[in-house]
This record gives sequence, structure tokens and C-alpha cells, in this order.
Amino acid sequence: SMLSLIIYIFPIILLCFGSELVPLVFSEKWSATVPALYWYAMSSFFLPIIASVGQGILSIGKSKEIFFGSLTTAIGGWIGAVILVSFFGFVGVAITYFFTSLTLCLYYIYLFKRNDYKLQIIYLVKYKAVGVFCVLCLGFALNSLLVHSPIALMIKILLMIVAYIVTMFVLAKNDSQELLGIFMNLIFTKKDD
Repeated sequence: SMLSLIIYIFPIILLCFGSELVPLVFSEKWSATVPALYWYAMSSFFLPIIASVGQGILSIGKSKEIFFGSLTTAIGGWIGAVILVSFFGFVGVAITYFFTSLTLCLYYIYLFKRNDYKLQIIYLVKYKAVGVFCVLCLGFALNSLLVHSPIALMIKILLMIVAYIVTMFVLAKNDSQELLGIFMNLIFTKKDD
């Protein structure tokens, strides 16, 4: 669950400011990739659940189920990408990736519950989901209130990061404190020579 604290800030920034950020960092010709980037950013919200629940399934000895589920979603993703590319171009691949990630996430949760393990997924994500939603709303509000310029973009991203840190510290205090402790140990630990 600490992984989600680190991962979620990046898709939030991309979802809120991708249309400004991509042309600024790369060039104007890359602006056509922004819709695909939005789908990929939304897909990353499933990664912490897939990683942690997948490890739990492996630990109970269900590697065959993991393999067949992953293989099935990979084949389904390939077929979906071929079909959606004809309708949406390269954005179709991103849409397929989103639904493949969602399907794999739901499959892992199903596997965990089918083996009579209690997975309190709502407990794991509810406070973070509320925090992500609040910070996304702030980002969209900042986008509509502030002008579009490189300086304003940097200010908006800085405000989003501060709001995200504060929100997660309030809503996911234990994970935030543990993550802060790890960062402090990394920063202030002296190297033995």
C-alpha cells in the first residue's frame, strides 16, 4: 500500500496537466499522444493492487492460476488492441491496456477471494481513493482558474504535490509515516567507509 502513495502522484499530474506538460517537455508534435497518455495514466491506478494481491496469490501457491490469468488477459489485450486500433488509432492500444489492467486486477481479487482469503480491498484503497479524487478535483480547478504558461504549470504542479502529500498524510497516516521514515533513513544514514 506504500507503493500506491508513490505511484499515484504521477498519473494525477498527467491527468490534470498532460495537455500542457507534453508539448512543454517534448514538443507540440507530441500533443496527439495526450489522449493515449490519459488512458495509460488511469491504468497505473491498478498497479499497486495488481502487485500486492498478485504477490499474495503467489504466496498461497496459486502460480498456475496467475499464469493462466495473465496469459488470458495478454491474449485478450492483443486481440482488443488489434480491433481498437482500427477504430481509434494508437489510442486504441492505450484503451486496451486500461481494460486489460482492470481485468487482471479484478481477476486477482477474484482468485484471492475464491481461495477463502479475506481481502479487504475497500479498506486498502478507500482513504487513498478519496485523497486521489480530492487532489484530482483540485488539479482540474487549478487548470481552469490559472492561465496556461510554463510558470503557471510549475506552480500548479507544486501545489498539487503539496496537496497530495498533505492529503495522504491525513488520510493514509500510517503508510505516510512509514514512507517518510524510509526516506529519512535514506537521506540521513551515513555511509560506512
